[in-house]
This record gives sequence, C-alpha cells and structure tokens, in this order.
Amino acid sequence: MKFKFFFIPTHHTTSAEDQLNAFVSQHAITDVRREYSPRSDPPGWSICITYEGASPSASDTRRSREEVDYRRVLSPEDFSVYYEARELRKQLAAEAGIPVYQVFTNKQLAEMVTGRVRSVTQLRDIAGVGAARVERYGEAFVALITRLQEEEAPDQ
Repeated sequence: MKFKFFFIPTHHTTSAEDQLNAFVSQHAITDVRREYSPRSDPPGWSICITYEGASPSASDTRRSREEVDYRRVLSPEDFSVYYEARELRKQLAAEAGIPVYQVFTNKQLAEMVTGRVRSVTQLRDIAGVGAARVERYGEAFVALITRLQEEEAPDQ
C-alpha cells in the first residue's frame, strides 16, 4: 500500500485537479481521505490517496479501454480533419507539458468533426468538455475544423 498527497486550493483549482485526476486514472485506488482546511493559506482541500503498488503499464491501460479505429469509423474527409485536429492537440499538449488527452480525447475530437462544430458554444455540448477546456483551446479547434471542412466541401 502506498500514499499520495494532494492539495486543491479553493480558487484556481484546474491545475491541481488535473494532476489529481491524472494520478487517479493511472492507479488502483483503495481509499481517499479528504479534509477541508479553511484557515490554510490559501484555503483548500487536503487529500490523501491510498493506492496499490505500481501503476499499470501504458499497454495494460490501453488494452483495458475500448479502442476505436477512427480511420474506419469516419469518412475519408472527416478523418482528414480529425487527423489535423490531433496534430493541433499534440502541439498544444507539448507546449503545455501535459498529456494529449488533457486537451481533448480522441472521442471528443471525433465528435467535433462529425458534429461540424462551428462555435465554442457547440463545444460545450460534447461530453467532458468543460468551460476551462473551451476557454483554453476552443477557438483554435473551432477555427481549424471550420477551415478544413470548408476546404473539403465541394463548391456549390
């Protein structure tokens, strides 16, 4: 049994929450203890995570999730746009020093493409896409997807 401690401040929680969520998604959690500390500077939540041994390997994690081959699921035109959106995601994640899924997941990118997302408001309708992601990355993805889909559309 191992322990990991986190502190989530009451304000400006995004970075701390992302770290906590990344840790929890990669480990077999056995217990979570939390305590609110209103008098700490800054006030926030102290969290103790108890987990089992080593984290699962990346290959084990991939096998346990259902993988989708978007090259087969999407039309050739949509896959072309999806591929470019993945490249943008990869670039933004590298700049921020975070895993690509923290920008958007493959499923979210596919939904943007197939849903013909044309505004940041439409992004919020996609499961798991919250205000912070929309604020950080929304405009870039909407602009890319709109431009590429207009290029792919035949002249009318």
